[in-house]
Order: sequence, then structure tokens, then C-alpha cells
Amino acid sequence: MRAKYKKDNAICFFYFGLFFAFYKGQSIFPLTYMLPINAVINESLTHLYQFAVTCVLFRYSVFQFKQALKEKVKAVLSEQSKNALHLKSRLSERSATVRRTVLPFSLCVKNSIAKILQMKNSQILFLALCLITASCTSKKEADTVDTHQVVTPLLKDTTYSNEYVAEIQSVKYVEVRSKIKGYIEKIHVDEGQPVKEGQLLFTLNSLEFEKELQKADAAYKNAIADLKAAEVELTNVRRLAEKNIVSKAEFAVTKAKVDALKADVEEALANKEQAALQLSFAKIKAPYNGVINRIPNKVGSLIAEGDMLTSISDNREVFAYFNLSEIDYLNYLTDGEQEAKTVSLRLANNALYGYEGKIEMIESEFDRSTGNIAFRARFPNPDAILKHGASGKVVVNRQLRNAMQIPQKSTFEIQDKLYVFVVNLEGVLEQRNIVPKMRFTDFYVVESGLSKDEKILFEGVENVRDGHKIHPVDADLAKVMSPDIKA
Repeated sequence: MRAKYKKDNAICFFYFGLFFAFYKGQSIFPLTYMLPINAVINESLTHLYQFAVTCVLFRYSVFQFKQALKEKVKAVLSEQSKNALHLKSRLSERSATVRRTVLPFSLCVKNSIAKILQMKNSQILFLALCLITASCTSKKEADTVDTHQVVTPLLKDTTYSNEYVAEIQSVKYVEVRSKIKGYIEKIHVDEGQPVKEGQLLFTLNSLEFEKELQKADAAYKNAIADLKAAEVELTNVRRLAEKNIVSKAEFAVTKAKVDALKADVEEALANKEQAALQLSFAKIKAPYNGVINRIPNKVGSLIAEGDMLTSISDNREVFAYFNLSEIDYLNYLTDGEQEAKTVSLRLANNALYGYEGKIEMIESEFDRSTGNIAFRARFPNPDAILKHGASGKVVVNRQLRNAMQIPQKSTFEIQDKLYVFVVNLEGVLEQRNIVPKMRFTDFYVVESGLSKDEKILFEGVENVRDGHKIHPVDADLAKVMSPDIKA
């Protein structure tokens, strides 16, 4: 097979040489020697000749394009030397010009490839075309060096705050309830009215209790009378016993009767006082100075024992109860004693309350259902703005010592991770992952990943990439930062 293949190739090249010699008018052999050439070989030689001509023309067009491209690049480079400030825009124009020049050429190459691939021996021709195309690639343009501001992290004490939902309660709050059963005979106050300690609020129907008091008083007086009679009798028996007229046993019996009547008097007195106390329950008075809240029952309503008549709250001071998680509780303990105790209150309308409060109580255990622990802060309320049952947010201010701050505009995120561009001594950018400790409105507090002496790109992180070289210009972070960050 190999011998036959070599023989066929030799015959093809022999006839190919004869064809070119004949075509150029250089007869090497008489025309009679070409008679054995069959029609298939003639067609193959024709295709090979067409391909040779196409390659020569294609190579010539590539040469012309390279010359034109070099001339264009030289013109643009000379223009850049005259006006260095517009370097970036000139480069953009040059890139657009090159793209417009290459686009028609790429279409021409595409069409040529399509035609050549239709010829026989396509694998050899496609390999030759790839080599020609690779030889036409131009060199990449040199990267330009842009000027950017760089900053070092700012170390300073930073105050931040955490807000916790709070429930506001009056320091003094009591529900006024009835101790007896009866009808409301009279209401002496109105809802929302301030009252004084001991002021009469309600009067219940007391006729029944008045009769009970009279009955108890009568029994008390009767017991006293019986006691007095027994004491007189005891005096007489004592005299007779001294004269040995009566026995000592009889004297002891009389004395025991007197002691029993004394006990009856004490019992009657207790019953009388109990009846008087029940009668006093019919008149309900204010336990302290405060403000009357809602009165649900009106005059004539039947009140059972223990029913609520109203409530009184003293709002001169209020308590704010709020809960902290275990982590926040431990962070709170690490703060200074005086700094951590002072808190503020944010009202429901998002306004800050005008008076500061102090934390005065922490519960002794965590709530197992929520994992939180309750705090209580006391706030003055001289203007009576805060009411019992209101809601708000307790603002606990804390301070970070020597916090490392960087502006947010110097950072970017990739898959939920925060990065900055660190500038080395050669001006080359290095993409660095950092771990933020806290995020504020315009800046981050960095926990790890960056040192205080390293320089980072201040802004324009979206226009550069890792490994890009820049011309760094130092900027003072304290001056370029916004007022919000300085605060």
C-alpha cells in the first residue's frame, strides 16, 4: 500500500510540473508526453492552481492591512505625545478605528475560509490558513497608568448605638378594685382627672353594712354590760371568801366567768371593727397622687368583689423594660460602668426623647423560651409625655476604642464577601478580602484582613482590576470623608 501511495504521489507531482511548464510556455517535453494524463488529474491540478493563486492574493492583502495598521498606530501615537491629558479618549478612538478596520477583514477571511474548506485536501489547507492568520496578529497595546487617590485606614474612637424595643410603664400604677359587693352609688371623679392621695373616688351602696355595724356595736355594748355585772359579783364573792363565808372554789368559778366575759367583749369589739371596715370599703379612695384612667362601670352598676373600677397611674417617672440577647448582654458588661448605664429613648414617631435615662435593674436569669434577659431603665417624665403602656426603643450607646475605619466607596462585594484594592510599593493593585466588624452609614469598621499602614484605593474600584498598575496619590482620609463619617 505504501509503495502504491508513493507511486501515485510521484505521478501527481510529475504531471503538476508538466502542467506549470506548459502553462508558462516552457516546454520541457514534447506534448505527446501529456497524453496519459486523465481527466481526474487535470481537475485536481486546476484546483491546486486556484488555491495557490488564492493564497498569494490573501497573503498580499494581509501584508497591505499590516502596513495600513502600522501607519494608523504611528499616527495615533504621535497624536498622543502632543496631548497627554486626552490619552484615554485617544486610545478609545484608536480602538474603535482598529475594530472598524478589522471587521471587514474578518468577514473577508471568513468567506475565504469557507471557499477553501470546500476544496479537496481541506485539512492541509486549513492548517496553512491558521498559520497565516496567526502570523497577522498584532502586538497588544501597552497598558496605560491612571492616577488614583489612595488612603490609609483611619484609627479613632467610634461611638455606635443599638436599639431595643421597649415597653413603657409608670413607676406607680395600680388597678382600683372593689373589696365588697354592691351597686355604684356615686362616682366622684372623671376619666383623665388628676387626683390626690386619699381623695374619694367611688361610693357604693352601704346601707347593709351600716346595719351590720349597728348590730355589732349593740353586741359589743351588751358584752361590756355583762362584764361589768360579773366584775361586781366577783368583788362580793371575794369579800365573802375572805370571811370564810363561801368557799374558795366558788370564788374561782366567779373569776373564770369574768375572764370569759372579757373575751366576749374583745370578740364583740372585733366584730364591730370588722363591720366598720366593711362599711369603709363602700367608700373607695385614691391610694396616691396620680391620674384617673378609664372608668368602665357607671352609676348603678352592680359590682362584684374584686371587679376593677378604674386604674391610677403616676407618670412623673416611667420604667422602660427591654430585652437583650446573651451576646449583647455580654458585650454590655465589657463597656465602662458609667458609659453603659446611660441610655436614650426613641419614641414611636422616631423622635428622640428629650431626657436620658439610666439602667437600674437587670433580671437574674434568662428567659428559656426566648434566650433573652430583661433590663429596666428609669426615665424622668416632667412634661407627662410618656404614658403607661406606650412603646418605644431604648438606645444603648457604646464606644469602640481605636476602631479601624475605611469608607464604603473603597469596598466591593463578591459572593457576599467584602474586598478592597491594596496598593503595593510599585503601585500595583492587589484584591484583598477583609472581615468587617460593623457597618455604618458611610464606612466600615474592619476587624481583620487589613493593617493600619497599608494603602487602599479610595474610589473607582469598578474601573480597575486585580494586578492593574496605577499612579497613587496620597489623600488624607479624615479630610476626604463626609461629615457623617467624622461624627
